[in-house]
Amino acid sequence: MTDSVVTAITLAGNEDALARLADELHAEQVFAEFLSVAVPYHSARMDPIKDELLTSLEDLKRTRRVCRCT
Repeated sequence: MTDSVVTAITLAGNEDALARLADELHAEQVFAEFLSVAVPYHSARMDPIKDELLTSLEDLKRTRRVCRCT
């Protein structure tokens, strides 16, 4: 398990291309791992359902964020 840090990035795309990139990174001793996710959120791979998703979210209302620190 890794910690989320500012130097970490997440990529989404063709699995074979990502595997080749991971191999290259490992060869240079750069940490890389595949995440187990069902949907590639925040990527162009969501484009086919973009319009349907935006329509389904239209009725959501923004609220002011409240931070409750103790």
